[in-house]
Amino acid sequence: RGPPVRGVVGRGLRAVRRLRGGKEARNADDTGNKMSAAEIWRGKRMVEALGNSKGDGTSMISLLIKPGDNIHQAANLLAQEMGTAVNIKSRVNRAAVQQAITSAQSQLKLWKGIPPNGLCVYCGNVMKDGAQTHQTLSFEPPRPLKSGQG
Repeated sequence: RGPPVRGVVGRGLRAVRRLRGGKEARNADDTGNKMSAAEIWRGKRMVEALGNSKGDGTSMISLLIKPGDNIHQAANLLAQEMGTAVNIKSRVNRAAVQQAITSAQSQLKLWKGIPPNGLCVYCGNVMKDGAQTHQTLSFEPPRPLKSGQG
């Protein structure tokens, strides 16, 4: 079964495990929507990549927007956080946080509105093969989000 996982990535991983193991849920999510094998494979790969990501927690952003919420409200929240990030004393950490916020803002601009299942945006500096790289990811989750902007 694998190790226990927590948070949004954990819920996604548990959903992938359900999809992998359950006979009736092999090609359908909890809402009954049919998912192609390619979509299931892409979702598994994305969840595994997010689960394996390691980085400095202060410079990584996870933004979850519920279905029906306003995308401009999330953009305003990020603008407000950018103003707060100016007060970070460490120059390196401040630059990383500002870069992550800017990346999240640019990802929000790519979406015309919030998809029916909500929107997930992850960005920040991630340790990959001993080097620090910037990773940005935005996608519509397979099931509707119940919590938001956190």
